[in-house]
Amino acid sequence: VTVPNVVGMTPSAANQELVNAGLNVSLDGSSDVSGNVKVISQSVAEGKEVPIGTIVTIQYAVEVVD
Repeated sequence: VTVPNVVGMTPSAANQELVNAGLNVSLDGSSDVSGNVKVISQSVAEGKEVPIGTIVTIQYAVEVVD
C-alpha cells in the first residue's frame, strides 16, 4: 500500500486515513492537550510503498499560531 501524507491533520483524522490505507498506527504525543493539535511528523514517508499492516508512528503536538 502507499503511505498517505497525514502531517498537518488532527491525530484522529490521521489515524483514520492510515487505517483506511491498511496500515497500523502508533501515536506519539501528549494525550492531555486541548486546542489545536496537529500531526507534526510521520515515521514512514508519504508515497512510500509498504506491506499492509506496517506500523506508522505519528507524532503530534499543539500547533502554535502566531
